[in-house]
Amino acid sequence: MLAYEDIILSIATKTAAGKFAFNLGNTCYSKDFPKVHCTNVWDHLCSKFYPNTAMTSEIMHIFGNSKLNSAEKDPDVWMIYPEALRQIIDKIGLEGRMNEMEFMIHELNNLSEV
Repeated sequence: MLAYEDIILSIATKTAAGKFAFNLGNTCYSKDFPKVHCTNVWDHLCSKFYPNTAMTSEIMHIFGNSKLNSAEKDPDVWMIYPEALRQIIDKIGLEGRMNEMEFMIHELNNLSEV
């Protein structure tokens, strides 16, 4: 129940989207869980608000332009960002996704020069 409360309390209900999300989360019942369950709430919110194919070109543009601009910045921390974008792209189910080798080449080509 604590996880459910954390999800519900994290929603900004002052906006229209927040009110919608709150109502969506507050009414997530299923045959297996007759009471509201945090897993159902999370799954419903993700399916409603997670990026879809309409955002693919924007995400691909952001991914393609991600670059470590400073030699002083930690490359390990920077690599988390393109990896997160890649996971979003994979979750959307894009055709012709890049494999691990192509991803590593992209990251190595976009590190700043020392």
